[in-house]
Amino acid sequence: MLNESSAYSLGIDIGGTKISTAVVNIKGEIITKTRIPTNAEKGVSEMVKRVVNAAEKTLQSSNLEKNKICGVGIGVPGPVDYEKGVLIFAPNLSGWRNVPFKKMIQQRINLPVYLENDANAAALGEKLFGSGRDVNNLVYITISTGIGAGVIINGKLYQGSTGTAGEVGHMTIDINGPLCECGNRGCFEALASGNAVAREMREMLSSGKSSVITKWVEEIKEVKAEHVFKAAREGDVSAKKIVEKTCRYLAAGIGNVINLLNPELIIIGGGVSNAWDVIRNPVMKELKKRVFSPNLDAVKVVCSHMGDDIGVLGAAALGFMNSKNFHDRCF
Repeated sequence: MLNESSAYSLGIDIGGTKISTAVVNIKGEIITKTRIPTNAEKGVSEMVKRVVNAAEKTLQSSNLEKNKICGVGIGVPGPVDYEKGVLIFAPNLSGWRNVPFKKMIQQRINLPVYLENDANAAALGEKLFGSGRDVNNLVYITISTGIGAGVIINGKLYQGSTGTAGEVGHMTIDINGPLCECGNRGCFEALASGNAVAREMREMLSSGKSSVITKWVEEIKEVKAEHVFKAAREGDVSAKKIVEKTCRYLAAGIGNVINLLNPELIIIGGGVSNAWDVIRNPVMKELKKRVFSPNLDAVKVVCSHMGDDIGVLGAAALGFMNSKNFHDRCF
């Protein structure tokens, strides 16, 4: 039976550039953590070896016996068949389709393994350990290179009929908008993600507009979203225009989610949330124009306080939520 002295979970967060593994206790405290490059181009088999090695290293450094680990949760950047433990598709892991990741890891690590989309896992992490602990209806929206979401309804993760609910990044915001990686035009992700912010600035600089950012990079292609937000803080006119435009799109997308689901809480995470000081006020101002007033009155919109650890904490939450004793206590 789980108790605070013996309940631990191993979280594995697989991203486009890095893999993080951590042993987490029942309070959401990280006992030990390991981070390695993803190197997805080396293929699935090599990735499995790297994940298992990192997991074993993390377990060893925790000085815990394996019987203290109630489960292993893995968050992956793409839609998942949760029942089969299959990664259906990962846009940031080239060529990764229909990968039976759960089986491949479980047979090597000899612990119960649970696979989930990373945004869904992050929503569970917020529910168990973060801002959503006392909230039954919440949406975690990650805004980074792309945009995704995890939805908690009546205290439970909503996965949809095929396990791919929460793909808010592919809501159409502008039918004539820019082409998205998914092949559609005008997706939320194509207009308001970190990639979209960087693209807007690169296009502006290429057209001859000036910005302080040119002092920070050698070539225009090196411009990132973080440069744009930093420049906006410094009063850069070009950057401020892009941020204002982005905030309108952010409010449109977030507002659609609020109007559709009527949650108590929206939690914003991902790399763009690091610019919360810049985007919060314009986003909230725009939301007042776009959200049905009873829904707006009922919701709080906050920035995640879990930082870069949200990935492994969310993954660890999968291990806990699939342990019956913990699940009965917390859901």
